[in-house]
Amino acid sequence: MSTEAKPAEATTEVKTESKLVITSDVPVSQKLTDFFDAQLADTHNKFCIDCKTKESTHFLVWLSCYTCKDCAEQHRTAVGGNNKCYVKELFNEHWDDYQLKSA
Repeated sequence: MSTEAKPAEATTEVKTESKLVITSDVPVSQKLTDFFDAQLADTHNKFCIDCKTKESTHFLVWLSCYTCKDCAEQHRTAVGGNNKCYVKELFNEHWDDYQLKSA
C-alpha cells in the first residue's frame, strides 16, 4: 500500500451569470413581501414620490419615501453614492429593524 498523496486536480469554475450586488442567497421572507405589498396598496406609496408616473420599486431610507428605480438612481447619484444616501430595493434585499422602522 502506498501512502503517497496524489496531487489535487485543478478545476476551473466558470460563472455564466453575473450579479452586481447580492446580499445573500437566503430568500426574502414572505412576511417582508407581505409588508411591502400592504404598504404599496396605499395610493401615496404605490407611485414614485418624485415622478408620480412609475410604480415604486425602491425606498429612500434616509428620507422615508418610496420611489421608482430611475428616481432612486437620481437620488443616489446627486448625493454621491449609496454610502451617503440610503437607497434600498423593496423586494430583492433583506431589511433590518432600523430600515423597517423608516418604512
